[in-house]
Amino acid sequence: MSFSRMPRTDRRDSLLDAGWQLIAERGVDTLTLAEVAKLGGVSKPVAYDHFGTRAGLLCALYDRYYSDHISKLESALGSATTIAAAATLIASAYVDCVIESGPVAAALSGAMNGGAEMDAMKLDCDDRYIALCAATLTDRAGVAPAALAMVGFIGAAASVSQNVVLGRTSRDEAILYLATLLVGSVHELPRAPTG
Repeated sequence: MSFSRMPRTDRRDSLLDAGWQLIAERGVDTLTLAEVAKLGGVSKPVAYDHFGTRAGLLCALYDRYYSDHISKLESALGSATTIAAAATLIASAYVDCVIESGPVAAALSGAMNGGAEMDAMKLDCDDRYIALCAATLTDRAGVAPAALAMVGFIGAAASVSQNVVLGRTSRDEAILYLATLLVGSVHELPRAPTG
């Protein structure tokens, strides 16, 4: 079957693969719909039909990256019966996902600043990830984590994972630190002063 006769969803996936490859090889700044179309073996109008704009392509790549990560995490979490085990699985899945993506995840994350469409996609991805993690921790601990603690975890996980990629800390240290943050998120936090 030729590429041009693929079902629409398969063609879209192939174009996303091409976009991921281009970012890995040349960096996110050189990513264009024309280059994705060329690598994917289709005309530019086909790429534009799938993504509309460069921002649409970036959003689709980011959404696929997060969706794959969430799917892998959901599959792994079934074996975690305690809060410590769940926190460790969440932390290790995050770190491993960043390691496996190489420089592409960091490049994509950095490129996702600069427009309402990209901001909305980042928030949607974060919200889906936080919802899964919060529900998992609540199920295991019987107490819901503070929403702000979960937002803080996302920021910490991104920074700590990047330090692993850069060789500044070990994978095991990163996982232990992030799991500790998650376990701590289900304990009552000090209240802000009033008045």
